[in-house]
Amino acid sequence: MPLPTEEDYRGWFSSIKKAVSSVAGKVKDAVADNAKDVIKAGLPWAGSAVGGFFGGPAGAALGGKAGGIAGGFIREFPGGSEEAEVRALRLLDEFQTQSAQLTAITNQVLDQTLPVLIDEIARDFTERGARGEGGTADDEVMERFWGKAFGKLAGAISDELPWAIKKVTQYLGDDGSRDMNAIDPLMLDPEVAQRFWAPAFSTIITSIQSVLPTAFELIAGKTRSVQPASGTIDWQQLESPGRLPGGDDITVTAMTAIDDPTAVEFCLTIPDHKSWFKCVQVRGADDALIASVEVEGATKTDSVRLPADSLRATGARLVFAKADGLYTLPKKSLPELAGQRVDFYWYAG
Repeated sequence: MPLPTEEDYRGWFSSIKKAVSSVAGKVKDAVADNAKDVIKAGLPWAGSAVGGFFGGPAGAALGGKAGGIAGGFIREFPGGSEEAEVRALRLLDEFQTQSAQLTAITNQVLDQTLPVLIDEIARDFTERGARGEGGTADDEVMERFWGKAFGKLAGAISDELPWAIKKVTQYLGDDGSRDMNAIDPLMLDPEVAQRFWAPAFSTIITSIQSVLPTAFELIAGKTRSVQPASGTIDWQQLESPGRLPGGDDITVTAMTAIDDPTAVEFCLTIPDHKSWFKCVQVRGADDALIASVEVEGATKTDSVRLPADSLRATGARLVFAKADGLYTLPKKSLPELAGQRVDFYWYAG
């Protein structure tokens, strides 16, 4: 691989940052919309509801923070009371402020961290080429790379986070100016760690990790553009090894005959180490929901049976959905599934 030019670096940086920011922002925006309705209700269970909604990259850190704030803020008030609603509205304002602060911190730290990522991927690509191991980086290559690069990326994030946190927290007034009496936050303060360090670090690391396939393709000179975890797929992609465009790995592991030739059964399973929401929906014309099978938390597998004719109707399709994206499989891509049980394994994403 020839030495990258400044133009190469600028292009890689712009594309990778766009992809990383999209991953981090997509979940956060969805959560903010949902949190607005949940928090305004002022119900005692709002804390767990807000926290539980978060999923996908960066969701766990943000969800735990929001859920903890909500639970502590309105737990003592009966649902529907005026005082609970006032407290809930204040909570919503605080949540939105902290979300904006986290976004600003994340963007600043990414500016300093992504060049480190780019250098490490370019070095890995060159070293593999020297060993005669060129070509597309598969999951095994990226797993090895992540093990070696994580320490450098974590170090770059840790170096920049204190300055980003101080910059964001210095300007909290309505006019955007620094209070003359303000004192810079102490990085060892437990509240600073909980509100900024942990969520920002988790957001950045998990979002960078999720776009590694895209980053490797860009630096290797591939032409595939940055793609979100959404779009139309076909049946062959579920039967072939390799990830879907958004980084998910959903595989058909088995198709077996059932006792009813006029029905079809769908089963969805996730590994034991995964807990974020996933579902397979059968939808018809006008987006009508015909059937759904969902897994989340302790529920690792579930199944649903429905008439096979549902998949033959006009507008029928399968939808593979998660908290921050979905894939659509149209009727024309479906094989004949009558009398079959289809096992889907959502391994990654």
